Amino acid sequence: MDPMKVTAYSATASALAATVLVIVTIFYAYQTRKQANEAKKLREIQYQPLITAEYALAENKWAVLIRIKNVGNGIATNILIDVSPGITEKDEISRINVSSLVPGQSFDYFVGFVENLPQLKDNQRIKFEINYTDLVGKTFNASYFPDRANVLQRAVRGGVGHEEAIWREHTKIILSEISESLKKISQNIIKQN
Repeated sequence: MDPMKVTAYSATASALAATVLVIVTIFYAYQTRKQANEAKKLREIQYQPLITAEYALAENKWAVLIRIKNVGNGIATNILIDVSPGITEKDEISRINVSSLVPGQSFDYFVGFVENLPQLKDNQRIKFEINYTDLVGKTFNASYFPDRANVLQRAVRGGVGHEEAIWREHTKIILSEISESLKKISQNIIKQN
C-alpha cells in the first residue's frame, strides 16, 4: 500500500476521532450543567420559607387569632398578608405586616372575640393573600381560603387548631417537588451511563 494513502487515511481517522471526542465532550458538559442546575433548584426548594396563615383559637378558646407560621426551612422576611373581606365589618381588606419569621416560628394576630366577629354574607369566603421574600430577595406569594366556621365551631366545642394538617399538606407539596427533581437527576444519570 502506498505510504501517502496510509498517511491520508490515518489523518482522516484522527480528524474523525477528534471530532467525535469534541461532540461527546460537549454532550457531557451539557448534561453536567443540566444536572448542576437541577441540584441548585433542589437546594433552593429545600431551604425556602413557606408561610401559612389560618384562623386559630387562643388558649382561652374565646379569642380568635390569625396564626401566621413559617413551616418552611428558610427565613421569611417582609411578610404581608391581605385578608378580604376585612377583619371588621367596615374593612374591605385588612393588612397584616410581619417583619420576619424563622423556620418553625409563628406569629398570632388578634382578630377579636368569638362573639364579636362580623357575619359573612351568603357564599362569601375569606381569602388570605400572602406575600413574602426569602433572604436572597426571591419573592413568594400564595392564596388561602381558610375555614373560619371551623374555628367558630371548635370555639363552641373547645377544640384545638389544625396547623398540623396544613403542615402535612405543604410538606407533601415540597416532597413532591423534591421527588420530581430527584427523578430527573436519576434519569439523566441513567442516560449518561
